[in-house]
Amino acid sequence: MESSGTDRTGRNVRVRRGWSLLCGLLLAVSAINGNAAPGWWQKNDWTHTDTALQLSYTALHIADWGQTLDIENHANAYETNPILGRSPSRGEINTYFASTLALHWLIARVLPQKWRSQFQLGTIALEFDVISENHSAG
Repeated sequence: MESSGTDRTGRNVRVRRGWSLLCGLLLAVSAINGNAAPGWWQKNDWTHTDTALQLSYTALHIADWGQTLDIENHANAYETNPILGRSPSRGEINTYFASTLALHWLIARVLPQKWRSQFQLGTIALEFDVISENHSAG
């Protein structure tokens, strides 16, 4: 591995490791829930509260996405997300945020009802904290 964070093919090692971790998490959640078999998307335990929490997360995630894209407009600003690295390209930012948003919806869908709201509330709190820190940093 070169010091720039890329492998022999020029791929960003941090991004590849991050995606591997996220995909592994999804598979683990599916296996724990016993929903790895076909038909998991047809579960009927999704509630109006689940939808409201998921939409709240989505709004915060999109705000974080916008703040991350805005980094290039501030000379002293840099990204602190270790998966994206200190100065990601617009393409890396867009790919990361679009993918993690879709993955969040998928994870919420496969989680058992008793864990789903905890996952949603936890990630809402995390996004709120990140947005607040970004805002206070300017």
